[in-house]
Amino acid sequence: GMARTKNKWLVFCDADTIFAPSALYEFALAATIDSRLGAIAGKILVGNDHNLLTRSQLIEYDIAYKFIKSSQDVTNMITVVPGAAGLWRHKALEKAGGFVSDTLAEDADTTMRVISQGSRVGYRANIRAYTEAPEKL
Repeated sequence: GMARTKNKWLVFCDADTIFAPSALYEFALAATIDSRLGAIAGKILVGNDHNLLTRSQLIEYDIAYKFIKSSQDVTNMITVVPGAAGLWRHKALEKAGGFVSDTLAEDADTTMRVISQGSRVGYRANIRAYTEAPEKL
């Protein structure tokens, strides 16, 4: 798909994830603010808060995004643009070699390659996506 599109920005979403109604608008707005951005991470929320297991992942994500991702954004140290909700500048992603198949953490590996190419990676808490957490061990 990357090779065929002519779009400046590419949005990626996991199959078990649903964007909030304003997510694409917020991605587009964020992309216009900083020309140095190579990628933007959205905020992942648990959409199926049904039991102790899903609630524990909800708490984990809440802590990670409120404290860690927000701090990483301020210090320009985002380590992962999640596959569940990420916006990538086409040229930056292409220059970094795109997503490769020889890893289990393609989102983290690709984020590091985009940064090593000189692009900034940001995070926007107002770009929300809801994912499904495992409900059973």
